[in-house]
Amino acid sequence: MTAADFHLLVCVGKGAFGEVYVCQKNGDSTNQLYALKRLRKTDMIKKKQVTHVRSEKDVLSEAAASNPWVVRLYASFQDQQYLYMVMEYMPAGDMISWLCDKGVFDVESTRFYIAELCVAVHSVHAMYFVHRDIKPDNILFGVDGHIKLSDFGLSKRFAHVHDELLDFEEPERANSGEVQFESEVLNKVMESCATPGASAAMPISPATLGSGDIRHPRDRFFFDSIVGSPGYIAPEILLRQRYGVNCDWWSVGVIMYEMLYGIPPFYSEDPRSTCNKIVQWRDHLHFHSGRGIPDEAVDFMKRLLCDHKDRMDFDEIQAHPFFAPLDLDHLREMRAAYQPVLSSALDTRYFPQINNLGGEADDKSVREVDPRGVLFADFRFKYKGQTTPAASNQK
Repeated sequence: MTAADFHLLVCVGKGAFGEVYVCQKNGDSTNQLYALKRLRKTDMIKKKQVTHVRSEKDVLSEAAASNPWVVRLYASFQDQQYLYMVMEYMPAGDMISWLCDKGVFDVESTRFYIAELCVAVHSVHAMYFVHRDIKPDNILFGVDGHIKLSDFGLSKRFAHVHDELLDFEEPERANSGEVQFESEVLNKVMESCATPGASAAMPISPATLGSGDIRHPRDRFFFDSIVGSPGYIAPEILLRQRYGVNCDWWSVGVIMYEMLYGIPPFYSEDPRSTCNKIVQWRDHLHFHSGRGIPDEAVDFMKRLLCDHKDRMDFDEIQAHPFFAPLDLDHLREMRAAYQPVLSSALDTRYFPQINNLGGEADDKSVREVDPRGVLFADFRFKYKGQTTPAASNQK
């Protein structure tokens, strides 16, 4: 399989290392649409992203056959300049698109999507991976309004559910008055997710929002400033302490807060200030009253946005009163809270308009940084199952 086997239709995503295109396979009479992620090898190597892209390929290839909560990988391959990943196309965009559209989510919609998110995160943990980068732009919506997880570049394998992890090649840092925010997770988030044009973001602050009207602006400018921020990272990771799979549950709590209140709980225009707010979360986490948010929803968030030793595990999460109206075993059989409106298979209204795709990769530069061509060995993968993603009710 090569890039020549696919016809690129429209670009729906652009990052620091490449682009994502909607495409079709040449000669396919079914006109099945795919998402093709194309990554420049030179940038991946120079920015030390080799481990991350290999991690993503490993998780997606392992999940492809059996996990309905993870975007399906159909194939991965490479040529001299690029890495390619052919994935399931999710036409209704990401959580950011829906936050832009809704401003805030109502309680019932929040309940539904946080339930799906919790089951999705648990499904990754059941594969013995911790995601470590749960955030709105990594939560994708299908044509039926149900969600799946994407972007596993920061995922990490563990042997047992209660394992404690450290970032690669980093010593454990004890609690002290001086906090230095450097970690594998933070560096990747800040670098690979930086968005051109973020400096033009609309200034947002508690003073301009007001405690009674906390809402997202109805465009993506605000999100351009926070997508590359550390606002969803658990404090134990920022502090370079040992952490477990429950770091993902902290991120779920942040997203739930954002859905209900319209802004992340630790938002600041300065990423370092955001980091400080997160590690000092007891001083900065506030649940505003008078917004019609039920007590059980606030309690649910408080039991995720807390010290990692006190955080709920999945058994406690699914037994929490907030989820009492739902059957978490059969979420995919339910009608999703939001129903995407698409005029055609190629309707990309839920994606930002992409301009200036950037220059092509340089074959000579690739040979200079990887002269023996070994850094991406064994990158090839091909899914053996049916082409069209099958609905599943697995948890």
